[in-house]
Amino acid sequence: MRRGLALPLALFTLALLGGLVVASAFVARRAVAEQGVSRRASELEPLADRAIVEAIAQWDSAARTDQPVGSVVTSPPARTGTVETQTWITKLGERRYAIFADARALQRPALRRRIGLIVHLVDGAPIPIPERPYSEFP
Repeated sequence: MRRGLALPLALFTLALLGGLVVASAFVARRAVAEQGVSRRASELEPLADRAIVEAIAQWDSAARTDQPVGSVVTSPPARTGTVETQTWITKLGERRYAIFADARALQRPALRRRIGLIVHLVDGAPIPIPERPYSEFP
């Protein structure tokens, strides 16, 4: 090794190791934060599902029959802790309806889960259509 090269090489190695330590600490912190966001986002899905189930349970056949095709009926927002849910029903055809539910977190980060269900009426009761009735929306 040439004379005078040991000190710069040692300093470069220390700087490189310091950068690796800082980068690994940053990645570890981001992983923990992302895990928390993912957990909170997964808590929204059951609330959106429950909103759709409640919309079907409270189905008013007379009001839905009088609803014009293409119109939307919106429910008032319901708040559960730090989550707000809302449903709306769109009449797609004479006996076909789309029910949408939106669950959104009221605190940061702004998380949202939207799902939809297409139903048709059989003897006045909403029944999910047989071909893929359930969808997620952005």
